[in-house]
Amino acid sequence: MKCNEVIKHLNDFVLEELDQETEIQVNEHCAQCDTCQKALTERYAVADLLRGSERFEPPAHLYRRVKRNVYVPKKEKPVFWGIPRSFVYAVAMFSLGVAVMRAIDVYVMSIQPAAKIEARTEPLRLEQRSDTVEFYSVPAENLARI
Repeated sequence: MKCNEVIKHLNDFVLEELDQETEIQVNEHCAQCDTCQKALTERYAVADLLRGSERFEPPAHLYRRVKRNVYVPKKEKPVFWGIPRSFVYAVAMFSLGVAVMRAIDVYVMSIQPAAKIEARTEPLRLEQRSDTVEFYSVPAENLARI
């Protein structure tokens, strides 16, 4: 193992939380490397200090203060017959957009002069038209030859 890998495992080595294979590799490396041996000795010293210290019991009001300062997000409450608030906002913004576009159209149309429309009337033609079309007419005597 290299030094940077060993340094990552030193805390677990001191607390005896490594698997057997990794523990052997760290132990062998520390036996050969003075830098890692020094870091291991420092970690053992800190662990011994912590083991020898008294257990600290925080005061009861500290728990209340911590609990009060912990952020717990509130669930979004539905609005209007169980419809989520975000959907209501989306529909409202769409409606507002339609209203604004309609107002702009009315304003633009009022600025432009009205187009002059010329209306012509033609007299009604009374022509006889048939509703069937004759495609082919043949005298009956010629039908037998076809």
